[in-house]
Amino acid sequence: MVAFGTRMNRFALCAPCSAWLAIVAVAGLSGCSDEPVTGDENNQTSSKPVEVRFEVSGEIRGEVASSSGAAQESWKAACTRFEKTLTEIAAPATVEKVDCGTTKQLVGGSIVELASIASATIVAKLPKDSAPASFQPGDVMAVAASNETDAAASWLEACEASLREAKSLYGERLLAGSCGEAKSYIGGSIIGYRSSPTLWVAPARGDATAVAGFAQGAGISEQAAHAAWRMSCDAWLARTALLSGADHLDSYSCGKRKTVIGGSTWIVESETSVELSMRLVDDAAPTVETFSAKGEELASQTAAKASAIAACELEIGKRKETLGDRFLGGSCAAMKALKGGSVHQLEVTGTVLSGEIAPVEEPAPDTEEPIEPSPVGPDPEQSQPAEGCTNRCLAMMDACDAGPRESTCESICSASPTEGELACAEQVSCENFGDWFNVCNLGV
Repeated sequence: MVAFGTRMNRFALCAPCSAWLAIVAVAGLSGCSDEPVTGDENNQTSSKPVEVRFEVSGEIRGEVASSSGAAQESWKAACTRFEKTLTEIAAPATVEKVDCGTTKQLVGGSIVELASIASATIVAKLPKDSAPASFQPGDVMAVAASNETDAAASWLEACEASLREAKSLYGERLLAGSCGEAKSYIGGSIIGYRSSPTLWVAPARGDATAVAGFAQGAGISEQAAHAAWRMSCDAWLARTALLSGADHLDSYSCGKRKTVIGGSTWIVESETSVELSMRLVDDAAPTVETFSAKGEELASQTAAKASAIAACELEIGKRKETLGDRFLGGSCAAMKALKGGSVHQLEVTGTVLSGEIAPVEEPAPDTEEPIEPSPVGPDPEQSQPAEGCTNRCLAMMDACDAGPRESTCESICSASPTEGELACAEQVSCENFGDWFNVCNLGV
């Protein structure tokens, strides 16, 4: 006779043991069998992810209010929004221990606005001995407004939009994102804010190498030019991810924005960069090739520069088609002027990286059935005698394919268990059946 059939057949009972003592012996001593229990060593192909905790922070702001009470409620709502947005960005990582921080008053007099630096703990699963990469990709500049409330709302919406865009790019590898501290970029009767969001990304596998690019924006105001510049940077990053594979992206930067022209027309630009991580077969180094790409002859130096960059990126796209899976990444950053004066022409020196990426060895699947947690013990409030003890006990034995059924249940029910004791045992998984006696006190 075995205590458990298909699931527990390694726990053979000794013939002379009584039913109740046999089950207890099985729980505590793995029965009377001398057969060792061994795992499947072939499943240990690579380490499984481990749980990692890290801290993130960001500014939260309430709306302008006419009283301190209303300002306090608005600030609390802002904290709730911070947690909700962070939870959305982090998933499937989880958010815990959110602390709204200590409030500070931004404006005084007859109106009140409260702000603070909120923090939270992110719980994620990462490969052993790894940590999330933390970086600031570039400023977010919101549309200016004529009042503080609208300006702050515009800033928050712009920043949250940038976080969601990063989530669409990195997917589950984006573990967290925050908006940083809002800072004014314009004075007078118009209010406008900008900030440097921070992203936390699960690291890509392999060795890191950087590729560079170029971002440019133009507009009738600094804010409009900035928005165009940031859009240019995001488009370049998306194109890099498409060509190289988003799973190889680590940190990226839109670069230090430079103002080329200001005043009635604004033109801003920067050199962008992204770090790619990939491991090549035999740990080889990437093959590096360079080429030259000329832009058109144009009256505008800015347009001529954009034309040269476009020619370089077109060539990188052609190299991707030729190299296929061996294409790793491409850069368009180094440029020189070929013509100046009334007509401008520039030439870009491009770089292409290629190589054979090594196959990734994934962790072995977890094929074991999850073990349900044991109950803490019988409910003392359910002290009345258990109803239908024999039938319920037999149902428990059948569910776990255990035996001998009748004599075991006779022994258990003769001890007159309480409803709390029997209900406790009914919650125990078959793998932990010893808790019927050790935790739930059946047969005592």
